[in-house]
Amino acid sequence: MLPDLDALASAAIPTSLTSLVISGSVDPLAVARAANGDWAEVSYFRSIGGEELVGLGRAWSTSGKGGKSSFAAAASEFEAQGFARDVRALVGFAFQATGTDSEEWSSFPPLELVVPQVLVRRVDGEATIVVTLQAGQDPAEVLWKLRQLSLSGDAPRAPSEIRVESSPTASEYRDSVAEGVAAIESGQLTKLVLARRLKISTDVAPDPFAVMAALGEEQPGCYLYGWKRGEATFVGASPELLAERADGWARSIPLAGTAPRGRNDGADVQIAAELLSSAKDQHEHRVMIDDITERLAPLVNGLTISQPTVEKFRYVQHLVSRITGPVRNGETVLDLAHAIHPTPAVGGVPHDVARSQIEDLEGFDRGWYAGAVGWMEPNGDGQLAVAIRCALLQGREAILYAGNGIVRDSDPELELQETRWKFRALLRHLGEA
Repeated sequence: MLPDLDALASAAIPTSLTSLVISGSVDPLAVARAANGDWAEVSYFRSIGGEELVGLGRAWSTSGKGGKSSFAAAASEFEAQGFARDVRALVGFAFQATGTDSEEWSSFPPLELVVPQVLVRRVDGEATIVVTLQAGQDPAEVLWKLRQLSLSGDAPRAPSEIRVESSPTASEYRDSVAEGVAAIESGQLTKLVLARRLKISTDVAPDPFAVMAALGEEQPGCYLYGWKRGEATFVGASPELLAERADGWARSIPLAGTAPRGRNDGADVQIAAELLSSAKDQHEHRVMIDDITERLAPLVNGLTISQPTVEKFRYVQHLVSRITGPVRNGETVLDLAHAIHPTPAVGGVPHDVARSQIEDLEGFDRGWYAGAVGWMEPNGDGQLAVAIRCALLQGREAILYAGNGIVRDSDPELELQETRWKFRALLRHLGEA
């Protein structure tokens, strides 16, 4: 049930952008599922710490290309609105700063900040609803839409027919990896990330937020996100934090180096030990850490970098490091994100050469895959997860994305197998939901 909305019922029609805060008890993901059919835009984000946000509609937004000036202009424009701290903008941006012309990603611009008309936030079981009204907007309109929400929700119907198409094919992906290794051996690159995608067609359109609910239960150690725009929804469960700013401190938790989970505890421990001692994976991880710290150094004082450890997820385990430090001059989370995006975990080194190789070898548009999704406060604090382990859902079709870091010692067959590990969670839940 939604909390008491009397404060909204008695609110006057505002003369400028105005936000009302209502306390109560509500499940944000249940709200997202209930709103999926009636609201053209629904967004959801859950941090690893458990904080949840859901946004319905939009009261204010700004968008642009993803270059440095565009990121700074978006943050400045958001701050200039004078929003209260309870207001948050949901943030998303594409892998390529210039965006895309592909039809499937047409609803997702290169960079966008959206202040929802209704924002539900839950922390430690306590929820607040922030309703932001435009000048002249009658609160009764929003109140009516909220009261139509049914939070019970029907169980999703499982599909009986599933068709899977790979792009590139397995053979083509192995060939691309081999070409990437050759480019590294020739000295053009140190690392390159190559992705592949699967198109899933079913006889039943999946419920995007039911898929997210299933992912959330299975992947508690991941950032969970979903953003519906009209008929298209981008969903995923990412293990990787691109950038966070909180109380003047910057943080990034990159990962590189992947192994499967073991069939039992003993095998799991053995695989983790091999991952920690793997020269190939340690090299891949060090390339990433060196690149991120070099690019963050002008913005952050006294960076601290932890030693890599192994973190375990449902289907894979990764080498992970933590990079922290105080920001120098009040840089926003968007400033931090722009400085390090794309990290070597999704792009490569050198960056310009890697982007060119990705464009030549992958053969598809990444869109928001390998970009970022998260939130930002008016003061510049915020949290952005790398948009990986994800899918773009539209009607009865879903496009899944997964990529791997290629270095000198990469084996094309093993890299292909690694993408299969990364596809597992979404493949499973799209088959059920």
